[in-house]
Amino acid sequence: MLLMQTRRRFLKALSTAGAVSVAGAPQVLAAGEALETTAVRLVNDTSICIAPEYMAEELLHVEGFTDIRYCAAGGMSGG
Repeated sequence: MLLMQTRRRFLKALSTAGAVSVAGAPQVLAAGEALETTAVRLVNDTSICIAPEYMAEELLHVEGFTDIRYCAAGGMSGG
């Protein structure tokens, strides 16, 4: 059975995920050692393609990264 993704289903899933994040899902702590480094630099090339990096920022904080920086892309020629 093939299910089509509709706007209604997408918005339902998105609102459910938002409600869980607001309500506070139980935090699962993985048993492991501390990170060797807590800093990460991500490229910000001023396009919409970096949207997932902004979405992942909270996940990086949960994993233990405390210094997350967005650096301008260098060395790219525009023409």
